[in-house]
Amino acid sequence: MIGKNIQFYRDLREMKGKDLAAKVGCSVGALSHIEKGSRQPSVDMLYKIADALDVSVINLVLDEKEINRFYYDDAVKAFHPGSEQLNRVLDILKKDNAAWSDAKRIAIVNLDDV
Repeated sequence: MIGKNIQFYRDLREMKGKDLAAKVGCSVGALSHIEKGSRQPSVDMLYKIADALDVSVINLVLDEKEINRFYYDDAVKAFHPGSEQLNRVLDILKKDNAAWSDAKRIAIVNLDDV
């Protein structure tokens, strides 16, 4: 789950694995193992990865049960009309993360941070 979330945010940021590895001070191989789930990052490494991806650590450790607590609907769209960034994020979530397939509403407070 952590590895999948790291890979999701790395892809969202259009960042290559070697670039993230360099930012956090680990080898590409170590990062690959973390993303595949065969190795778990230390707490220190988790914070470095979160900082490099500009997300909260909580975004990296959410499991499917927690992810499903977030949902998206037309009320959120109405509050943030015409947001290309919101649509991009939602398209990636729907395409790449099966856990979001049952989602109904997601609230993104500050789209500039996405």
